[in-house]
Amino acid sequence: MASWGWDILFLVFIVLVNLPFGYLRKGYPRFSRPWARCLYIPVTINILTRRFMGLTYKVLPFVVLGVVAGQSIGSRLRRMEGWRGR
Repeated sequence: MASWGWDILFLVFIVLVNLPFGYLRKGYPRFSRPWARCLYIPVTINILTRRFMGLTYKVLPFVVLGVVAGQSIGSRLRRMEGWRGR
């Protein structure tokens, strides 16, 4: 039961790490170098953190969902900011 606590904590961490990168990614042209960095830097952080925490590969499907959720929410925040006229 204790391992589920670490898994959930890790997933929350993944989403929070990917939020600012998704926000930044939305401001760059698609497939440019900075756009790609906004994808690969948080993935590297996630891999290192997962290995440091000793989590197994059973969490990988949830990691992918966390990355996609964080990037999507971050880009939507950027889109909503532009919609308000800022």
